[in-house]
Formats: sequence, structure tokens, C-alpha cells
Amino acid sequence: MNTTLLEQFYTVASDGYLGAIKTTGSKSAIYLRDAELSKQIRQALQQVLAPELSKSDVKVRKESYSLGRTIHITLRLDKSKYAPTRDEFKQMIVDNVKRRKYTWLRTEDGKDIFHEAYNNMTEDEKRKVEQATAEQYAVWNYDRDTTDINQYHIDNEEMLNDEGKEIVRVANQVVKAFNYDDSNAQVDYFDTNFYYDLRVEWK
Repeated sequence: MNTTLLEQFYTVASDGYLGAIKTTGSKSAIYLRDAELSKQIRQALQQVLAPELSKSDVKVRKESYSLGRTIHITLRLDKSKYAPTRDEFKQMIVDNVKRRKYTWLRTEDGKDIFHEAYNNMTEDEKRKVEQATAEQYAVWNYDRDTTDINQYHIDNEEMLNDEGKEIVRVANQVVKAFNYDDSNAQVDYFDTNFYYDLRVEWK
């Protein structure tokens, strides 16, 4: 990863519209049309993320509409390198069940129950629910070919290990540097260069 080049990509926060927080990226002052914006973001990601990711591992697609545009970022990551193992993933789910992170759980016979019912079970019954819930989450998430990333909660993404989170955090930093956002949702005021989303495509 090119950490020296990464220093060029940053975001500054300042007072925004009617008390909101305005964010301004270091590359956002350059006016770029849709195709050129996508190209510049793609090239920046490819340069910063090399050699961990090849050029073909970085995909950038723009979607334009009457009220703005969305930039879709896809990173092709090696699951064996940037994700936990399936067993590690399932253990995280078990731990989350014990922490009451989920409202509903899955029983051994495939029924959905609320967490309150789990609290009233015996220890043996709880273990079975934990394993059944972990397996269901693995089928829904771990066994998929893609993972949609919440760019506001990258550190909480269960499908990424520490190395994977670092790759996605860096990608997010680069993309944000091309954006500015002076929106204030509380008064329905929206002023941003673009919206964007992040996705991992597993290989």
C-alpha cells in the first residue's frame, strides 16, 4: 500500500449549513464530470492500494440521475487473506448472540425466535440456538460472493479481518477525498458532490 501517496487524500470538517458539519475532501475542489470523476477515483484507488490489489481488483462505476449521482466502488478481495475463516465468523456470531446484538435467533429446527425466549432456555438449549443462528448467518453472509460495506461502520464489519478492514478503510479515505458534503438532513437540505457505496467481491 502506498502510504506516502495516501497522505494526499484527506477530509476536513468545518461549520456547515444551519449548524450542520460540512466535510470537504482534499480533491473535491477539482470540477470533474461523471466519467472523469469515476476515472480519477479509480486511478487513485489503484495507485494507493497497489501492490495489495491489482488494477483489475478495483472497479468504479457511476450512476447519474436528475438529483445527483452515485459512485459504486467494488474491491475484489481474496477471502482467504482478507476475511476470517468460516469457523471464526461463526464464533463471532455466537459471541454476538451472547451480547444480545440480534433481536431474533434461529433454533435447531429452523424456527425464528426472539432473544427473550433464548434467555429462558437451559444452557444446552442456548448452545444449540447459538450454533443454529451462527450457521444461518454464515449461509446468508459468509457463503455469499459479495459483501456490502457500511462505510460509516467499517470496523464493525464481521466479514472483514483486520487486514481487510484496513484495505477498505483506505479505499474509503480515498473516495471521500473527492467529495464534499454540506447537507443538513434535519432541514431537508442536500448539497454534496456525490453519494457512494462500497462493496467487496470475494475471490
